[in-house]
Amino acid sequence: MWRAAGVDTVRLYPAGDTMEARLATLARAIELVREVDDS
Repeated sequence: MWRAAGVDTVRLYPAGDTMEARLATLARAIELVREVDDS
């Protein structure tokens, strides 16, 4: 979907109060991108 629209870069700013929370948010975002990319 994103590629079809010409998007080739996605910049993420993971939310969270701690480094652990930000990394968890980033991990989930990466999972979502992979799911979209696989479909």
